[in-house]
This record gives sequence, C-alpha cells and structure tokens, in this order.
Amino acid sequence: MHLGTFSYWMPLVYLMIFFTFRGKTALLFSFTNFVLSLIPGFYHIFFSEHVVAQTMDTLLQYYVSILGLIICLYFVQHMFEVFMQADAAKRLANTDYLTSIYNRRKMDTVLNAEITRVAKTKEVLSAILFDVDNFKKINDQYGHDVGDSVLKELTEIIHKQLPKNTYFGRWGGEEFLLITSGNSTKELAEQVRVAISQHHFTGIDKSVTCSFGVATLLENELTKDIISRADEALYKAKDNGKNQVCIAS
Repeated sequence: MHLGTFSYWMPLVYLMIFFTFRGKTALLFSFTNFVLSLIPGFYHIFFSEHVVAQTMDTLLQYYVSILGLIICLYFVQHMFEVFMQADAAKRLANTDYLTSIYNRRKMDTVLNAEITRVAKTKEVLSAILFDVDNFKKINDQYGHDVGDSVLKELTEIIHKQLPKNTYFGRWGGEEFLLITSGNSTKELAEQVRVAISQHHFTGIDKSVTCSFGVATLLENELTKDIISRADEALYKAKDNGKNQVCIAS
C-alpha cells in the first residue's frame, strides 16, 4: 500500500552518488541503482497477492519522481561544473601563472578604470613600476628554478607591505606594477624597496634588490602616458646605481 521510510531515504542515496562521482559516472551508478530498485517493485506487482490499484499508483509516482531527481541532479551538477570552469578560466585570464597575482592584461584594465574613477573624485593616482636588479645574473648563476622562486617570494613580501586599495601585478618578466591612490606613493615605494633588500631569499647567498620608477597621474593623461613616465623614472633609477626610488618629472 505504501513505500514507508524507503521512499524518504532513497533520494539521499542519489544525492550521495552525485556528491561522490561526477558526470556520466554518477549517472551510470544512479541508473544502475534505479534499475535494481525496479526489481522488488515488479516482483510485487506480478507475484504479490496484495496488489491493489493504490499500490500501482504509489510505485509509479515513486519511480517517476526518482527518475526526475536523477535527471535534475545530473543537470545541476553539470551546470555547477560549467560555472566553475568559467570562473577558473576568468581567473586564469587575469592572473599571472607563476606568481598568482594580476597579470599585465588585468593591470592595464585596472589602471584604465582607476584613471576614469579619479577623474571624478579628484584623488591622486600613481603608478609604481619596478623590476629586480640583475635578475639575469640570478638566473645564470643559480638557475631558472631559483629565479622563479625569487619572484614568488618577492610577491609575498610586497603583499605584506601594501595598504588597501593598492593593486599589484606582474607587468612582464621580472617587472612589476603597483597602482595606488594617495599622497604617500614615494614612501610606499621606499618601504617596499627596503623590505625586499633586507629579505634573505631562499637559495640566494646575496641580497636581492629592486629599482623603482614612480609617476603620478597628470591632467588628461592616458594609461600609456603614466606608464611611459614611470618607465623613464625606472630607467633613471637603474642608471643612477639601482636599488633606489626615482620620481618621474
């Protein structure tokens, strides 16, 4: 006449299947379990002495609902995986593969957005472009694996020095970019410079230093303009002996 607690617990079995397995594997286990559940139902229908119309109706509702549950769970799982893959692809498109910070593409987008924002708020916006001094010598002397490790450690050090609303990304190779608002940009660059020069990097028996070029956004400047001036200041810092902060004119 009724299925009792069996009908209450079986949906949890299918939920566990889809939590444990993915895609077609989960679908295969679910349908196998569904087919096995048909056996006692059919046996009851064809061989039991207590079959009535209500029994047929109860079993039909149970099997249809379970079949619908399986299909729903499969498509929900599929949609969730598609969403996760899209989210992962978005992160990869904006993230540097080695250091896991923003890549040049994302930083370019951020800088454009910040320039538009400060045009309305009248805030001071600055770009700090810097790179690792003598990085090629590090790669040549210690190997590229150590060079990669240096870049990873360097990003960890810098993250600890950054105030809120400061964007940090890898501009290319051993070159990095900070985008920040406020009037203490030179102090921030100097703070980061000191933190790097005082850190003992893994696998390196000498200090690692960086040179910094700082440019503050001028009226009617575009992204390429402020980056160009920061780049000029960076090269000036290199020419003046490296491991220093230079402000763009």
